[in-house]
Amino acid sequence: MRFFLVIGAILALACPAAAADADDAADDRHPLAAWAIDTLKDLRTRIEPLSLASWHPAVSVGRAGKGRLLFGVQMPITPGIHVRNPHESWTVPEVVIALQAAHAAVEAAHPDGPDMVIGDISRRNGGRFWPHRSHQHGLDVDMRYFLLGEQPADYKYRMVTRHNFDTARVWTLIEHFYASGQVDRVFVDYRHQRRLYRYARKELKKTAEELAPILSYPRGRYRKDALVRHVRGHHNHLHVRFDAPVAQTLGRLWTVGEALAMQRDIDLQIKGQFDYVVRRGDTLSGIAARNAVSVADLRAWNRLPRRLILRPGRVLKVMRTN
Repeated sequence: MRFFLVIGAILALACPAAAADADDAADDRHPLAAWAIDTLKDLRTRIEPLSLASWHPAVSVGRAGKGRLLFGVQMPITPGIHVRNPHESWTVPEVVIALQAAHAAVEAAHPDGPDMVIGDISRRNGGRFWPHRSHQHGLDVDMRYFLLGEQPADYKYRMVTRHNFDTARVWTLIEHFYASGQVDRVFVDYRHQRRLYRYARKELKKTAEELAPILSYPRGRYRKDALVRHVRGHHNHLHVRFDAPVAQTLGRLWTVGEALAMQRDIDLQIKGQFDYVVRRGDTLSGIAARNAVSVADLRAWNRLPRRLILRPGRVLKVMRTN
């Protein structure tokens, strides 16, 4: 594993852009990066999948809206950090470390406060995660806003208002994300941005110029030149998209299709089955044909009634057949 991490770090330092496609950047590759890419691709073809999964570092493949997570880790529940849905909170070590550092920063500035509450991140293998449009490659994290008057062990999402929005703690969290350089973007409702902006100007004496790269408020809801952006649906939780140079750079060595095939191969060997997430437009016969199984088997494995409406996001079991 240490060997792969070293090569991943070399790639992250030597390649022009971690999120770019390896073939697109082939002409601009540093010789060291080219050697690392070729070495990893060769090793991947010669190592048995289960062995590879036992020591290969986590890999983030593709984009937020079309990606996979290979060899991911489950977000741990640690003192001060509560994970609401552990089975839907798979990510890469770089994100785990970044979240733990963010909690430490908030706790240092505001001791004895409420826990940081983590919502959805990704499914174990990434991919489509209904109802989210993103959350497919392990780098998108939903978090509950810090709220005033929180009760111990109350981890539900609450309606956020101007009366319970903990402006000081949320500002410290966002400022830490900005200073860390480990976050690509944060989605926060524009009304909450206004509260953060006024707090930073009045209480912290920040200038408009200092706040411009952090908050899109007051320059417009849909500006993309600030870390924090307005996206509908983020009034009661914030959404953070992290950068993970090693995991993303290793992800350049895989296509989404290759990652999916590897995950299914591993799951079949370990569990004798893999999960198929229903997509818009799928039919039971189409899913069966695509996975070389019968419709009758699909119905039996998943206890499906004769009259069934397949809804996007439903998870179906596909078993190993002879």
